[in-house]
Parts: sequence; C-alpha cells; structure tokens
Amino acid sequence: MKISDNKSSRMFKAGIWMAISAFMMLLACESDPTAPEPPDPQIPLSGVLIANEGGFLQGNASLSFLDAETGAISNGVFTAINGEALGDVANSIMVEDTLAYVVVNNSHKIEVISTNSFQRVRTINLPAGSSPRHIVSRGDGSGYVTRLFSDQMYQINLESGALVDSVNVGVNAEEMIVDNDRLFVTVAGGFGSENNTVAIVSTASNAVTDEVQVGDSPQWIRRDDNGLLHVLCAGAFGDFYDPLDDTPGGVWVIDPATDTVIDSIVLAVGDHPSELTVTDEGGAYFINGGKITEYNTESVEISNETFISGFFYHVAYNNFDDKIYVLDAGDFTSPGQLIIYDEDGVEEARHTVGVIPGFISFLTKTE
Repeated sequence: MKISDNKSSRMFKAGIWMAISAFMMLLACESDPTAPEPPDPQIPLSGVLIANEGGFLQGNASLSFLDAETGAISNGVFTAINGEALGDVANSIMVEDTLAYVVVNNSHKIEVISTNSFQRVRTINLPAGSSPRHIVSRGDGSGYVTRLFSDQMYQINLESGALVDSVNVGVNAEEMIVDNDRLFVTVAGGFGSENNTVAIVSTASNAVTDEVQVGDSPQWIRRDDNGLLHVLCAGAFGDFYDPLDDTPGGVWVIDPATDTVIDSIVLAVGDHPSELTVTDEGGAYFINGGKITEYNTESVEISNETFISGFFYHVAYNNFDDKIYVLDAGDFTSPGQLIIYDEDGVEEARHTVGVIPGFISFLTKTE
C-alpha cells in the first residue's frame, strides 16, 4: 500500500504529527518516557511490532514498535496515530503484505493497520462474545479466526470483515497453519478437560476431515524448514497444587504428508511449556518455567535445556537478523520489557514497552 503524496494528505499527516507529543504524554502508563516520537509514516518501516495485552477489562492494550535501523522504540503508536485506544487485550498479530491484523480479544474485533504508518485501514467488528485469539490468511482474500471458549472458529472476508462461514473444531482452538488446501488447528480444550488433538480442516468444505493425536493442551504450531509441523503442548493440570498428577507437555512433530506424528519431545511431569518459535536453520525455542529451552528440529532433541534463564511471556526468533526477541511481562501491571539476545543467548539490548507485552511480529521493508 503506497502512502498518498497529495497536498491534503500531507497537511493531514502534519496535523497528526503535531498532536503526537500530546498523545504520548497521555500514554505515560504504557510508554517509555525516553522514547522518541513514532516514525514518519511516509517512510517504509522495518522492525518489530509488539502487541501489549494490557490489563483485562482495563482497555489499555497498545502497540509498540522497534525500528530495526535506528534501534529506537516507540510506544502507544496505535493511539498516537489514530487518536483512540486500541482496546481490551491485544492477543496476536498477522501481517500480510503491508497490512497488520491486530486481534483484540476482549473487544471482539480486529484492527487492520498499515505497516507503513500504523494508520487504521479498517476495523473488523466480530459478534459480541466472539473473543478472537488468532487469525491466519487463506491467501484468497479470506481468513480464519479462532475463538476463546467456543467450539467454532470463523471464516471471514479480510476486506469487508463479513462472516463467510463457521467451522466446528472443538473448544478453545488456538494457533493455525495453512498447508496447501488444508488447515491444521491446535485445539486446547477447556480447563480441567484439555484436548489432545490437532484438527485438520479442508479449506474447500470447511469441515474437519481428520485429527492427529498429540499431547494435552496443544496451543502453538510452527513449520520448520523441511515442511514438518511442530506442535507445542502445555500439558494438563490435575490438582493445581499437586504437579505429580499433571500430564506432561512437550513438542510433537507432524508430517503433513501422512498426517501422523513422527517424533516428539516429552517433558517431565509438572513442566508446562509455552510459546514456540522455530528458526529456518534447524533450531527452535520454547519457554519452560524459569528458562528458555533450545532444541534441534532435525534430531528433535533438546540441545540446551537452559538456553536463557528468566521468567518470560513470549519468545520469537527473527530469521532476518538471527536474534532472539523475548518479552517480559514483569508484574503484569507495569510496562514490560523487550529483551534482545544474540544466537549465543547473550543479551544485546532491552527496551521498555507496554503493559503485558505478549506477541511479536516482524515487519519487512516494503517500498
């Protein structure tokens, strides 16, 4: 999407930027006071877009942006550019071309913004109570949206926001991956009654055609450089105060050519991993308690159980700069931290972001 260069557009943008400093003063609760103004919207961006959940029912979700070229962090960019709050609980982001689809869970909507300016392009309002979690594009102008506390997910028109169809996949579907004409959906199940399957949905019929059994509470799914699907399962809790009656979490690897599990890493009972990221060179990382664990996607073996120590909320590997980006939610009420590590796990930089930073999306430069 190209930014207009006509006179009225330039005057409008100039007015926006005169107001930015005022907006940033109002956003002190979610902003780094030393942060510069958001980048010029006429310059294509390349960097890291962070969804900060904010407190539940507090309506203080926000977006932060780290400029990869300057290293500058800008907080509250959605509000600064658009003049209003993002909403309640920013859960995830999908980027397609020059648009970012920001899923705002408890506001039951998806904000579609330009990655070149952070200006709102449109808002997709979902039915009340939808509680959207994640979104993935089919590549044909429509996409799928998973929902919290529901056994249905939506197919929506990405341009109009209209509901196209619904698909029964099971309660609490989470992340998804499109593989040719099929959709692999992690279905976590309900608290106390966790599910242990990945649903396979035909994108032609929008019907579940098969299920693959994995560990309890599958939530995260990533594709490695060989096309295999890695599913991270959190495991199930029994008595919350008795870890010995939990079921183990771990990684289950699915071959989409055969729809079977071909390997797995099963962790110790009482371990409940979260947040999976896979590199394009045979590596992968997930959070497990007070550490980030590294494993090899080729051998499907743990290579470093404590690659980085610390209690983190999200981890993402950037294949463009070969660095690990980690989000620390801190006390879950104050602004959190973005921490950047090199491939050896050595900290390189950290930045203050918004309240409960929970999701990272990497933006590539577009001209």
